[in-house]
Amino acid sequence: MNRLLICTLAIFVAITSTAFLNRTRTVVSVLDTDNSFELRARFPEERINEVRRAIDHAFQPDVLFGKTIRQYDALLMLKDGTLFSLKLSNDRLVIKLNKKKNSEASIERMKRVFDAAKAVIKNDD
Repeated sequence: MNRLLICTLAIFVAITSTAFLNRTRTVVSVLDTDNSFELRARFPEERINEVRRAIDHAFQPDVLFGKTIRQYDALLMLKDGTLFSLKLSNDRLVIKLNKKKNSEASIERMKRVFDAAKAVIKNDD
């Protein structure tokens, strides 16, 4: 009986700690195909403001978030015609760009945005 209780408790602790680590773990991936360009990221919640500022800075002169927006889910078209979807929550970011619907200049701009977001998300300070 004691062994069963100890094993059950050990499994519970292992599952709980793994779930916590996955929630705070930083993951960034970029998918670049013939048709699309996509960034997916998961990061600690305390990084949300840094991520938001880095994206706004990379999109200048356009401003997506400003100072108050923390969560976002929209299909956007910038002044230069760049069309993309962006989802931002407290700990996740997804940006998708259809290469067929955007110019080479838009794709290059989005690469700079992805680089800026990745740099902030992967920063281990």
